Amino acid sequence: NTNSMQELGSQIVQAFKAMSSVEIAAVVSSFICVYLTVRNNVWNWLFGFIGVLLYGYLFWQWRNYANCGLNLLYYVPIQFWGWYVWTRGNTTHEG
Repeated sequence: NTNSMQELGSQIVQAFKAMSSVEIAAVVSSFICVYLTVRNNVWNWLFGFIGVLLYGYLFWQWRNYANCGLNLLYYVPIQFWGWYVWTRGNTTHEG
């Protein structure tokens, strides 16, 4: 099992080395967004917006136009809507 864990670690490192700087920035921004959301911090929307834009750009570069459109035409507006509702102190939700 130790060999399989070392092999997995090696594969993860190789995958990160194969990523472009834009991909890494998109992943990091998205992780920060999730972390800030869990911490109930309004700045999550900024990092979500950055991540969505970067993924939209990446999908365009990869000619994955459906996911590009989903990111830019749906997720970008959702980032603004979420920020708007969050900053207005919407207390009608339960949970």
